[in-house]
Amino acid sequence: MSAAVRILGLDPGLRHFGYAVVDCSAGWQEILAVGELSYTMTDSGELGSILHEIQQLLEKWAPDEAAIEAVYFSLNRRTAFTVAKACGVAIAAAEQNGVVCYEYTPTEIKQSLTGYGKSDKDQVRRVLVHRFGIQESISSHEADAIATAICHANSRWRYAVDRANDK
Repeated sequence: MSAAVRILGLDPGLRHFGYAVVDCSAGWQEILAVGELSYTMTDSGELGSILHEIQQLLEKWAPDEAAIEAVYFSLNRRTAFTVAKACGVAIAAAEQNGVVCYEYTPTEIKQSLTGYGKSDKDQVRRVLVHRFGIQESISSHEADAIATAICHANSRWRYAVDRANDK
């Protein structure tokens, strides 16, 4: 079996930032921690708070890699811009700590978990409950953070197998 890799999954939002810590290797994944950071993006001071809390997660869990749900196009530009700032702060925090952060679109995440890129949130949650036995009471940001980490785990191992087959 390959050495385990620890992934920090992140799901930025307007008022909440979901996170999940997942250990994985080829064909095996274990959820170690799940949570949600809460904030109000009323001023740039909140960006410093997000930075500090993400740095604390990085120090506590020492992930090898991070994955974040990319900001998708939104009809509300102010909302999209606010979420993009939080996303950028998280990516910068990871990279400051020597952790490469990968971005995945919501479609890529859903495709990886359910096999269908247009799955709804309930379908993703059902997969997580069935596959990992997580509580159905977790927030949507926590579920999305787990899904993002699992998407990255699936993608990284698939990439490694493809590279091995090309040799």
